[in-house]
Amino acid sequence: MQKTGNRVRLAESLKELAEAGCPVDTSVADMEDQQVDVEINQVGESLMLQQPYGGTSYILDLEFINQTSKTIYCSEIELRMRREDAFFEWLPDPKENPRKLSYFIRNRRGERELVNATSDSYCFFGGSQLEYPHEEVLNHILLKRRILTPGRPLRGLLLARGGAMPNEARHGQWVEPTLSFISSKHVEYTATILMRIDRMEAKPKPARKSSLYDDPAGDFGPTDAGCIQPAIVCDLESENATS
Repeated sequence: MQKTGNRVRLAESLKELAEAGCPVDTSVADMEDQQVDVEINQVGESLMLQQPYGGTSYILDLEFINQTSKTIYCSEIELRMRREDAFFEWLPDPKENPRKLSYFIRNRRGERELVNATSDSYCFFGGSQLEYPHEEVLNHILLKRRILTPGRPLRGLLLARGGAMPNEARHGQWVEPTLSFISSKHVEYTATILMRIDRMEAKPKPARKSSLYDDPAGDFGPTDAGCIQPAIVCDLESENATS
């Protein structure tokens, strides 16, 4: 697991002071042993994505491994950046407030039929089409259930949203914030996460204004407040075409 250089240097300095006879708390020097208890590995690409209508989406693809024989409970998870995002927050569990979807399908008689449904997938609002199935996200496991089971790798996405990107942040630039996992016993486990800045979402394509009852050819699919998943639209069209 990756460690921040500042913490390593702090541990080494405390050891030197203790050997010189200074009254310091040498328990900090045992940080390396504590860090082994929880591994934080970066699995896939992690992104800081600028949204079309302002704001930033944080997408971290990670793996957490509890190397102990006991359950570790998560007290808090922080993403520490060089420049603090005052509006940063982890996405809440969508099952607590499922989104309502409305869409048309063609029934067997060829007539339009309005379907009302709900979705528990994670979604970034504000014009983005990013949507993630509930089972692929770790937010509700680490931030709600707060359980890290021993010996079982926990892999998935941590999703957060925040304010607008700084003007100096360039598309394609890499940043290295520190992810901190703080246990219920106040033990901190950290890892440096490599994240790529993506500003391509900053230029949205013009959208045609339409009402719920507009039915242009092929324009079927679930819609809600700015969150559409094209894959769902395609599946519905394919299914209706074969029925």
